[in-house]
Amino acid sequence: MYSIKVKFFGLFFEMLLIGKKSFSLFKLYLRCEVKKIIKILFLITCFFTFQLGYNQLSKKHFIPPLATTSSGNNAPNEQWFHISTPSENPVNFTVKRGDGTIFYSDTVSNAQPWTQRANQGGSTVEYGYLFASEDETDQPLTQHGFIIEADQEIYVSTRFISQSNNHGGALVSKGESALGNRFWAGSLQVGGNGHMSFLSFMATENNTFVTVNLRDGVPTLSGQTGTINVGPLNVGQSYVIAVEDNYYGVIGTLIESTNPIVVNSGSGVGSFSAGVQGAGGQDFGVDQIVGSDLVGSEYIFVKGNGNNSWENVLIIADQNNTAININGSPYTVGDNQVILNQGDYLIIEGDKYVNRNLYVSTDNKNDKLFAYQGLGDVYTGFNGAYPAANQGMVFVPPLSCGTSGNVNNIADIDKVGEGNGSTFDDNAQVSFVTTKGSIISINGAQINEADNNVTRNDVLGNGNYESYIITNLSGNIRVESNGEMYVSYYNTNGAASTAGFYSGFTKPPKFEIKSEFAAKGNCVNEDGSSNIELTAEGSFASYEWEIKNIDGSFSTAPGNASSNPYSPSQSGTYRLKGVLECDIELFSDEIRISICPADFDNDGVIDNIDKDLDNDGISNFYESRGNGNIDFSDPLNPIISLSDESISGIISGVIDKTNDNHAVTGATNSFESQVEPGADQELKYTLNFTEKLNILWKDSGTPVAYVDGESFIIRSIPGTSNITLLDPDNNLDIDAGSGYETDVLQYTGNEIKFRFKNPRQNNATYEFHANQIDGIELVHKLNNVGSSSESVLVPDVSVVNYKLDTDQDGTLDMYDYDSDGDDCKDVIEAGYNDEDDDGVFGLGAQTTENGKVNNRGEIIYPDYDPTAEPRKDNTNSYYFQTVGEAPTISLQPQSVIACQIGESVQFSVTVNSNDSPIYYKWFVATVDDPNTWTEIEDESKYSGSKTSTLTIDDVQLNMSGNKYRVEVNTDNYACTQETNDNVELLVEEALPTANTINDLIKCDDNSFGNDADGIITGWNFKEKIADILNGVQNLEDLTVTFHTSTESANDLTDDGIINSDNYTNDNSPTEQEIFVRVRNNLTDCFNATTSFKLIVEPLPTANTVTISRQCDGDSGDESQDGIFPFDTSNIQTTLLAGQTNVTTYYYYKDADNNDVLIGNELPNPFISGSQIITIQVENNTPQKCYDETTLEFIVDDSPETYAVVIDSQCDDGADDTDGYSEFDTSTITQTLLTNPETSQTQSLDLYTVEYEYINEGGATVTAAQLPNPFNTKTQTVKATVTNKLNGVCVISENIQFTVDPLPVVNAVITVEQCDNDEDNDGQTKFNLSSYENLISDDYQNETFEYYLDSNLTNVITSPEDFENTALYNQSIYVKVLTTQNCFRESRIDLKIGASQIPNTFVEDNNTKYTMCETSPANAQDGIEIWSSSIFSDINTKLVNSNTKFSDQNISISYYSSKEDALIKKDPIDITQNYTNVTPNTQEIWALVENNDLTEVSCEGLEKVGELYVEPRPVAYPVTIERQCDGDSELDTDSQDGIYPFDTSNIVTSLLTNPDTGVIQDDSILTITYFNEDGTEIAAADFAPVFSTASQTITIRVERDPSYPDITNPDGLCYDETTLEFIVDDSPEAYPVVIAPHCDGDDGNDDRDGFDLFDTSDVISTLITNPQTGVSQDPSKLIIQFTYVDESGNTVTASELPNPFNTKTQTVTLTVENPLNLNCIINDEIIFTVNPLPEFTVDDTTIVCLNLDPIPIGVVSAEGDYTYAWTHTDLNGNSSAFPSTEDTIFIGVGGTYYVTATTTDGTNCSRTLSIEVEESEIATVTQDDITVEDLTSDNNNTITIDTTNLGIGDYEFAIDDPNGPYQNDPFFENVRPGIHTIYIRDKNDCGIAQIDVSVIGYKKFFTPNGDGIHDTWRILGIREDFQPNSRVYIFDRYGKLLKELDPVTEGWDGTYIGRPMPQTDYWFRVFLEDGREFKGHFSLVRGK
Repeated sequence: MYSIKVKFFGLFFEMLLIGKKSFSLFKLYLRCEVKKIIKILFLITCFFTFQLGYNQLSKKHFIPPLATTSSGNNAPNEQWFHISTPSENPVNFTVKRGDGTIFYSDTVSNAQPWTQRANQGGSTVEYGYLFASEDETDQPLTQHGFIIEADQEIYVSTRFISQSNNHGGALVSKGESALGNRFWAGSLQVGGNGHMSFLSFMATENNTFVTVNLRDGVPTLSGQTGTINVGPLNVGQSYVIAVEDNYYGVIGTLIESTNPIVVNSGSGVGSFSAGVQGAGGQDFGVDQIVGSDLVGSEYIFVKGNGNNSWENVLIIADQNNTAININGSPYTVGDNQVILNQGDYLIIEGDKYVNRNLYVSTDNKNDKLFAYQGLGDVYTGFNGAYPAANQGMVFVPPLSCGTSGNVNNIADIDKVGEGNGSTFDDNAQVSFVTTKGSIISINGAQINEADNNVTRNDVLGNGNYESYIITNLSGNIRVESNGEMYVSYYNTNGAASTAGFYSGFTKPPKFEIKSEFAAKGNCVNEDGSSNIELTAEGSFASYEWEIKNIDGSFSTAPGNASSNPYSPSQSGTYRLKGVLECDIELFSDEIRISICPADFDNDGVIDNIDKDLDNDGISNFYESRGNGNIDFSDPLNPIISLSDESISGIISGVIDKTNDNHAVTGATNSFESQVEPGADQELKYTLNFTEKLNILWKDSGTPVAYVDGESFIIRSIPGTSNITLLDPDNNLDIDAGSGYETDVLQYTGNEIKFRFKNPRQNNATYEFHANQIDGIELVHKLNNVGSSSESVLVPDVSVVNYKLDTDQDGTLDMYDYDSDGDDCKDVIEAGYNDEDDDGVFGLGAQTTENGKVNNRGEIIYPDYDPTAEPRKDNTNSYYFQTVGEAPTISLQPQSVIACQIGESVQFSVTVNSNDSPIYYKWFVATVDDPNTWTEIEDESKYSGSKTSTLTIDDVQLNMSGNKYRVEVNTDNYACTQETNDNVELLVEEALPTANTINDLIKCDDNSFGNDADGIITGWNFKEKIADILNGVQNLEDLTVTFHTSTESANDLTDDGIINSDNYTNDNSPTEQEIFVRVRNNLTDCFNATTSFKLIVEPLPTANTVTISRQCDGDSGDESQDGIFPFDTSNIQTTLLAGQTNVTTYYYYKDADNNDVLIGNELPNPFISGSQIITIQVENNTPQKCYDETTLEFIVDDSPETYAVVIDSQCDDGADDTDGYSEFDTSTITQTLLTNPETSQTQSLDLYTVEYEYINEGGATVTAAQLPNPFNTKTQTVKATVTNKLNGVCVISENIQFTVDPLPVVNAVITVEQCDNDEDNDGQTKFNLSSYENLISDDYQNETFEYYLDSNLTNVITSPEDFENTALYNQSIYVKVLTTQNCFRESRIDLKIGASQIPNTFVEDNNTKYTMCETSPANAQDGIEIWSSSIFSDINTKLVNSNTKFSDQNISISYYSSKEDALIKKDPIDITQNYTNVTPNTQEIWALVENNDLTEVSCEGLEKVGELYVEPRPVAYPVTIERQCDGDSELDTDSQDGIYPFDTSNIVTSLLTNPDTGVIQDDSILTITYFNEDGTEIAAADFAPVFSTASQTITIRVERDPSYPDITNPDGLCYDETTLEFIVDDSPEAYPVVIAPHCDGDDGNDDRDGFDLFDTSDVISTLITNPQTGVSQDPSKLIIQFTYVDESGNTVTASELPNPFNTKTQTVTLTVENPLNLNCIINDEIIFTVNPLPEFTVDDTTIVCLNLDPIPIGVVSAEGDYTYAWTHTDLNGNSSAFPSTEDTIFIGVGGTYYVTATTTDGTNCSRTLSIEVEESEIATVTQDDITVEDLTSDNNNTITIDTTNLGIGDYEFAIDDPNGPYQNDPFFENVRPGIHTIYIRDKNDCGIAQIDVSVIGYKKFFTPNGDGIHDTWRILGIREDFQPNSRVYIFDRYGKLLKELDPVTEGWDGTYIGRPMPQTDYWFRVFLEDGREFKGHFSLVRGK
């Protein structure tokens, strides 16, 4: 058994490039499990694992070699592997050296970690393969380093001790996450002898180039400096660069690579305390690091037990302008924040730790850092001379909210290896950082802070985390947390220590790929169906599949991108996005999904290598023009050379090359590609086709040497096409995206990257096949700078199976099942079998899976040769490519009946064809085996079986039911043509029997012609059929027909009398003979020997008689009883008109419409009402033939009318003066015709009514009814009623209409009157009746009624003494009535004026005003300008003094005196300021006028205000000299800003006129002093000494009032001046507290940590004393703020931006006095942005309305939150959901919103939504089911109407609840019987079912007792489906054998207990639903 690897096309994983050339963020590994072998094609399952971050758990680990100096006893002679795993089961692993040599192979489990030496040979081996000596640096190393691989994830660590036991170190492998393309190296510092700094790297792919950029002036051990280029390196090769005697060594060295590498970095040995006095000692400090894509911007370091001088942190910036923060604040040197550029590094001393934690971050999260930590203990040996001997260095992981860093486990934490000196028991500890409040356990036990070995500390600057240190540990350690976790270990022994991180790294998403068909690879079919299924794995809140866009970006993949698993539906490059609960997005590697290689015939062999594309047994070679060489003599224009033609212009070549010396040289059958040596040399040769070609590319056999660094890509065009490699002898290595692999025997892809094995094999057997492509491209590469040999490729490229389309139908012959288009399949014309007529060889599908096809698509069949030629004609043409004409069957054979046993019969066919001969084959299907057709050979009964006529002799009864058909074909048309397969032979034993019946006699009637012509219709012969058949023969098997002649009866083509159940004897009146034929329906055998006669008897005549109609009462009888005595004396004579031998009968109808005999003659007179009687005249013969007539009696009646009285109406309508009014006439006719005593109404069906009236136009109108309404003047209308049957009967009645006139009135009158009452309140007395003459001229003859409302409901009882109830204006409504009570309405509008002002208004309303004189002190004149507001106040008070002023439309004008007011002179404009005209005192008068009254004038005049001008004092300007704080002996505090000023002379200066020297009288003055803040200064505190800070005080001088009884609103009249005191002092800065924000409060991104703050009040708060409220003048201060802006830049400005968009930060500020720049104060302002709750909720889900409620809610949350829910239903209605839990149970759909709120006091909240869709189980009834059965084509169908099933998405199955299910609610070809339809909701809401009946029957049954087909019955009938149907079974003669109960087991084949013979039986079915059908079946018995 040998191993074969199969690769797939499409595994070309594009890299996410960062920079010029960089590796992807991720690494893809493929594990293939061989599931099934089919030749060399395998069905495989591939698992792709994508890992992001640098998790130490991995299946593959790379460990480049370490380095140390040989001096100082540093050689690490104790080197150990420590391998552990979380797996409880053994995990297989191998340890290989860099060259692939297996070093170890073993197993490891969680309980049994694995420890073994890394330097085999023991302590005598100083370096081994883990370390490189100094001499081995600066050169590629092949054997050094290790590669460890396992079948499950493992931890790998190496630990080592120097031979002196004074130095120790460790490295924890980062696994596959260590792979990267860009690194910054770090190490401990190196300062003296024995110190070395190094970096090393290992290639993980072949042809890897690495660039190392050392810092300026740093030399390696070999003297290299600056940029070092290394490569190419192959997988496992390493390189070590070491530096000695340079203080910072390799720190800040940049390493970049073209392919992913793994890097170790550190010192061997070194110390962060190098050069520190008293801190001697050194140790190993090494670790494996990760690439730049995986480092971060936030780190928390946990301090070890060492001193600050070596407990250092080293950070290296990967981006320019990286601002560094420590413990939440900017890290400053001097006053400036530290800013690092790319490659800059910073060593942070140990004194920056707080609580043993150091939090380092960058301002911009996109600015990343490489972080190294030095940690250790204080070594006390050697009398404390080397305290720094215990130290190490670890590479530290960044913070990541998605990290789950549980460690299971750290193997032997207190050991380095095994044996002496390996136990490090001085201290072994773990240090870790975790999210605050997490539950921590060590080896399953929760830790306790009270334990002395446990130390917990908060992290300054990041309150979300806390750190732990757990000491004194031993053995295997498992550390677990339910939060984030970053775990490192540390141990010491003497002067040696080791350390390393075991966790703290985020895992990316990964996914598994399963292929439906391995040979197709990772692809989607052209119809969109997928060949692969992708299943996401990993712990993420959500997943989304993405597809790469043209521009390189990614967008959501097509289809349900969040589904898991996911099947791609289109080609492209995909990746998986995993979203963590904190909304961080991680991505898998990319995977290329291509269009699947076609497999046209679905045989499991792709078209590229399928030699028979349509599986018709004919090779593609024969179905094409064959193969052709390509002549490459002109490489740009190759020519195709076929056997019969050379074709140019189809292929064109394009050559692109990186060097002009590269060349393509053409030859007749091949070309040579030559690439010269050099770095990254390339030649591209592209062949483009103008039509699709099939290409074979193989080795030409030309010997060519192998050249190192050469590689090739062969690519098919277009990108959706593919090419397949067959490499049976393993000539090539293939790179599918993860490096070259061998043993790849078959591979398919759009492009194939390959190289030759070394050495190249001549006449190699590899082949590239491409089918129907538009071009092919070769990329020839050579990357070799150390060789002079060119790379050469000489392939043999040819066209195979060149196109041929014989019938020109657009389908090439190799795909065409009928190449020549003659409707005969190629497989038949080629001479092969096609048993199921599908065009494919043989029977059924031909596939590799069922073994009918080999791995090249060729048919496997006995005696079949796939290379053999198909059949040819005599012209050497293939029949399948030559159009043949099918023979035509012009006349089909017909069924034959043998009426007698022993007869001979024949079947014949007529065939036309241009080809000769025609071949015939007759076949029979017997009644015993109706489904098997057997070819007939000539023998005793059969002859002519190979001719057009088949003869059958001596026919027997058991041959009845046999069927016959014939097949015909010709040489040129090999496909047989078949006749119909329903041609049947029937055999009868005897003719049917026809009995003689009596003649038929009937009375003549008028059913035809008249009743005297001897011809009638209605003879029913069918009634006699039972007598003819004598009740014995089965009517269902026989047809009885009736004929008018014996010739007709004996002619089977003559169906005789068509309407035998309604025959008319028109051929022979009175008497006719009818002939009978009885015919067997099945055999056409008949009997026509019986006849009978038809006899017609003549009728008597009932002659027409009449009698005159009469009026009731005309003969003197009662006129209203409806009865009249009629004279009937001549009736009998007229009726008979002389006929004899007849009898007459007279009948009348009783109340029940029954005939009642009156007698044989009528009485005379005959008293009768209106009626019709019947008279019958009957022959006195046995047939009693008769005739009838009728006689009608009519009695007419007269109508009656009754009085109609119409009440008179007042003139109304639009014009109430025209004498018209509208009357209701709806009941007039009813009243006219109704007897008022009996209430009986005459019917209008019997009478007509006419009205004669004059219409509105004055015309006389006669009409059947009056208009309604009837608009009329006074008139008399005449009504006439007439009997409709007798127009003479008429009666008339007059109807009177009367219209009364209305009074004539004025609609409105107005009455005005002043209110002169004492109260002047707008109410006064009126005599309303005194105004009647103003309303109506005829008022004396009319009645007046007065009302308060327009509805005339509130009557005024005393109109002569009426006082208005509404102030000022009121309307009175008047009703004026005539003597006829006709009325009109009028209105009296009353207007009342009230304008008087009370003479006490000024005192009542306090309208006295005073103001201070504003003129200069020496020119006061008592005249002032008064604000218009005073008049506004007076006016408002006046208007508000009485509601009458606001309720009326008044005008108020103001005057300076009463005299002016009386004459309306100089009114005051109250909208303007007013200057008093009388000095010191001024009166104000008001005039009020009513504007609503026009007939009378109502005015009010009164004084309304008084104005007084107060004289004011004068405060003259005063000054005082500015002072400095502390200059006075009295000023004991020079920093309090207060100075004692001498103010003893201030008052004198204040009151003295500087111009005149006059001093004001201070006895009437008051002097008050005010600080700047407005507070009053006590006079005793002001003089003679006033202690104050710099301020300008106000001095107010007030004068006692001249009018003390008037309140001056401004207080005392005063004058003010200011006095400025200046004390130069240091400024003050008061606390500015900014309320914390929740992220997103500003409506922007709520996860970026930024928020907008309002800083508008910052400066005012800063300079304002919060206790006194006193603010410093900002204009007199210099204020500077220093902060970090959004871009991470440090900004200093005079104010903060507003709004201020910031993260949490501390802003520093300075405040300076500009008069003294040395006076300065510093302060800070803290801005805090609290994060919102971080949580995830369930994805969109579906709730089943028929099932229990389902839970939805919060999936994961990063903190403790409270929750509130709301629900919006599917109709958009929203309501609160009553739950505060994180999970709710819901039963209906809609959108559920959950709001999480923090509980830490920040009260921040976030709302997420969950979409819930609804579904339900289907509801189905029989009304939803439609069954089509008993169809002519035997295709029974069932259709389900989905309209009423429900809201779900349903699929359907029949008879099996497990399916298969289909989307189409339609089933066809359904077997008869009872079926169960299953309707399944696709959303798992349940399966509904219903039984359905399909009616049908079996064609045969075998009652032999074997339990199989023992009975025959109608299928589809059951107790609940048509149980009342009837089934009858007959033998072939029509004899009824069984009436079958349809719900029983069926007929068992017996009759009266005896078995019936094997033959055909007939049946007839009457279904309960009304349908009827019949047929026959076979009873078959075994021999």
